[in-house]
Amino acid sequence: DFDIGRSFVMLGNAARNGFNFKPVIRAVAEDITGSVTGFVRATSGTGAAVPNATVEVLTGTSTLTDTDPNHIVRSTSTDANGAFRIAFLLPGTYVLRATPPAGSALHPALLAGGLTITTGTETSNQIIVLQ
Repeated sequence: DFDIGRSFVMLGNAARNGFNFKPVIRAVAEDITGSVTGFVRATSGTGAAVPNATVEVLTGTSTLTDTDPNHIVRSTSTDANGAFRIAFLLPGTYVLRATPPAGSALHPALLAGGLTITTGTETSNQIIVLQ
């Protein structure tokens, strides 16, 4: 898995010095991981789909306002139906956060109850509601 977010390193002042490209690749054995699927909805669990929302799997102690990039385990964006899938997660307890696309009046939210991943299992139909 190629991690584009961690593959560019700022050189001093980015406006003057730019970035270095330093490819970061993650490798995880599929047979010891799990995955999560679900939807991002507006205002209720049956509300309108939120396309292009960012969905992040964060370390288990993270909060809604956590800005530490080292706490992001994996991330993706929702499709036109507000659906997402994140695979190759090691077993453990995580926080799942959704952030609406830029310009939206909605606010970021966490998956109620957190997320527990077990080996060989897909945790499906998780719904994150943005208010």
